[in-house]
Amino acid sequence: MEELLIRPSRRRMIMSLVLAVVLALVIVYFYLRNSESLAWWVLLVALLPFAGPLAGWLDARRMVLRVSEGLVRGEFGLIRKSKREIPLSRVAAVTVERSFAQRLYGVGTVIIDGEGPGERIVTGEIDRPGRTAKRIREAARLAGASAAARGMTDKETETDE
Repeated sequence: MEELLIRPSRRRMIMSLVLAVVLALVIVYFYLRNSESLAWWVLLVALLPFAGPLAGWLDARRMVLRVSEGLVRGEFGLIRKSKREIPLSRVAAVTVERSFAQRLYGVGTVIIDGEGPGERIVTGEIDRPGRTAKRIREAARLAGASAAARGMTDKETETDE
């Protein structure tokens, strides 16, 4: 299986960037029309809406989920990094949660639960969460079948000796 790399969606960032550009153009337009009565620092107000896209970009950089080499690996954080790994053969459930706003944006949250305590990885808002969950389930099923086959082979060699 090739590596599956999952990052949070950038849809909200793009939408908020478009909105920030439109808002900045409106502020600049009103400043140019009324430049005699407005102070120059009013133009700085046009920069404030760009905080939303910046936050969205940082949010998209803080999380990555990798499915490869028999592991589901979640890496979280910008400054302080943390990692959580679950062997694919121990994945018990893959759940998709979507709020009303997430359904409007076409994104969702994928939750991967392992068999043991504390084995849980929660993604951020990702694109096509249903398809992603299906691919993770399929990889887990294949890893479980492979592990079961290895277990059967090990038991057969033990009885042969």
